[in-house]
Amino acid sequence: MKKNKYQLIDIMFILCLSMMYVLPLFLTHGILHNSSQDTYFHLSRLVGLDNVWDSPVNFNNFAHHGTMINVFYPWLTFYPASFFFKITGNLVLSYNLYYFFITFLTMLIAYFSMNKLKRNRYIALLFSIIYTFAGYRAIDIFFRASLGEAVALTFLPLILVGCYEIYVGDYSKWYWLTIGMTLVVYTHLLSVAMVTGFIAITIILSFYFWNNKMSRLLSLLKATTVTFLLSAAFLIPFIQQSSAQELKVPQGRELIGMAPSDMLSHILNNNYKNFTIGLLIFIGILVTCTFIKKLQIFDKFIYAMGIITLFCSTSLFPWQLLNSTPIKNLQFVWRLNGFTSLFLAYTISILIYYNLYNKKNMIKIISVTLIGITLHFSGIINLVANNDSLTRIEPENAISAAENYQHTDYANKESIKYPDVINNHKYFLNNEEIKPETSFTNSKYTIKVDNKNNEKSVFTTSLYHYDGQIATVNNTPVETSLSSIGTTELVIPPGKNTIVITYTYTNLAIFARYLSLISLMIFLIFLLYNSYKTKLGSHYTHITNDIF
Repeated sequence: MKKNKYQLIDIMFILCLSMMYVLPLFLTHGILHNSSQDTYFHLSRLVGLDNVWDSPVNFNNFAHHGTMINVFYPWLTFYPASFFFKITGNLVLSYNLYYFFITFLTMLIAYFSMNKLKRNRYIALLFSIIYTFAGYRAIDIFFRASLGEAVALTFLPLILVGCYEIYVGDYSKWYWLTIGMTLVVYTHLLSVAMVTGFIAITIILSFYFWNNKMSRLLSLLKATTVTFLLSAAFLIPFIQQSSAQELKVPQGRELIGMAPSDMLSHILNNNYKNFTIGLLIFIGILVTCTFIKKLQIFDKFIYAMGIITLFCSTSLFPWQLLNSTPIKNLQFVWRLNGFTSLFLAYTISILIYYNLYNKKNMIKIISVTLIGITLHFSGIINLVANNDSLTRIEPENAISAAENYQHTDYANKESIKYPDVINNHKYFLNNEEIKPETSFTNSKYTIKVDNKNNEKSVFTTSLYHYDGQIATVNNTPVETSLSSIGTTELVIPPGKNTIVITYTYTNLAIFARYLSLISLMIFLIFLLYNSYKTKLGSHYTHITNDIF
C-alpha cells in the first residue's frame, strides 16, 4: 500500500514536470517552425489520419496528390494526435497536446523501466528526468520537429529492459523487448534499423559472458518472431507497396561527425539549434565520472556504450570508410545522440543516487529537476533569440498550410522529373493539356472530363499510382496504370465522363492487419497468464516462508 502511494506521488510529479517541459509550446500561441525542418510534414500527416482505418490514401493532405504516406511512414503511435484533432478542431493545439502526451509517456516509461531494473524509485525518478530533459530530445521537438524520432525515444527504455532480461536477467521476460520494438516499428523505421544495429553490436560484445546461451538465444528468437507478427500490419503492406513500383525514397547522405571542439562549444552554449547531447547530460558526465569504478558490470557496459556512441558522433571516428555502405542511410551522425542520451542518463542517474555528496534523496531529485528545467528553458530562449529562420505557424492558417504542403517522398519515382505537372495539377487527354473540373474528399477524388474526341482516349492525371487504387468512369469500374510521367492514367470513352478515384487496402494488407490483431490478442493473454503465474508463485513463496 505504501509502495502504491509513493508511485502515485511520483506519477503526479512526472505529470507536473511534463507540463513544465511543453509549456513553451503553448506560450507561443502557435507552432515555432524552422525552415527546412519537418513541422509541415507532420502536420500534413496529422490531417491525413482521419480516414486511415479505411483508406491508405488521404486526398486532403500533401497538396492533394494522393500520396500513400500512411503505408510508408508508421502512424499508429501518432494516432492520438488525430484523436485530439477530432475533439478540438484545432491543428496547432492538437499537435502541442500530443507532445505533452508523449512527454508524459516518455517520463512514465523511463520511470517504470528503471524501477524494474533497479527496484529503486529515486533512481527511477532521476533517470526519468535526465532522459526526458536531455538536450537532444528537446532538439528533436523544438528545432527539428522530428516527431517520429522524438516519439521513438519514448520506447527505448523498454528495449533496454528487454535486452537486459535476455542478456543477463530473467530471459523468460523477453516480451519487454517485443513491446519496445513493436512500438518503435509503429513509430519510426529508421529508429528500428538503428536499434537493431545496437542490439546486434551488444550481442556480439556480450555473448561470451552469457550463461544459458541457447535459452537466451531462444528468448531472443521469440522476441523477434512475436515482434514481426505484431508489426505485420505495417511491415507487410510497406514491403508490398515498396516492391510494386519504383518510389522516390529518402536518400543516404555522406556521414560526417562533428569536430570535438565544435561539439564542446555547442554543448556549452546550450542552444537547441545545434545537434548535441545537450548540457544536462554533459554536466552529468563531469559530475559523476570519478565514480565509474563503483558501477556494477552491466552498468559499466552501458556507460561504455554511451561514451563510445558519443565518440562515434564526432569527426574522430572514420565515417568516410562507411559512406559506401548501407550505413549511410543513417543520413546524419548526430542521430546517435538519442542512444548516447539513453545510455548516459541511465548511468548518471545511478551514480547520482549512490555517490553524489551523500545528500538526502529528495534533495538530489529536486536539484536535478531545477537544473533540468533551467537548462531546458534557457536552451529554448537561446534557440529563439539566435534563429533568423524561425517563423510561427498560426492556428488559423495551420490546416490550409498542412493540406497544401508539397512533399515528394514515396511519390512514384518518374514523377520527380515532372514537378510542373505535379505541383500545378495538370491533366492531359491524349497528351494534350486540358483543365477538367475536380473535387475531392479525404477518400475520393472526382474528375469531370468532356472527351470531345470520337474515340476512346488516354486520360493522364496528376495523382500518384499505387496498388489498391480503384477507379470508375460513369460508375463503371476501369483499369488504371502508371503513366510515363509517374502518375495515374486510364482510358475514357467519348463524351462527358465522371471519373472517381479511391483507394482500398490490398487483400495482403488486410490479411496482415488481422494477423497482427490475432497475434496481439494471443500476446495479451500470454502476458496476463504470465502475470497471474508470477503472482501465484510469489504468494506460495510467502506461505512457505511463514510455515518454515
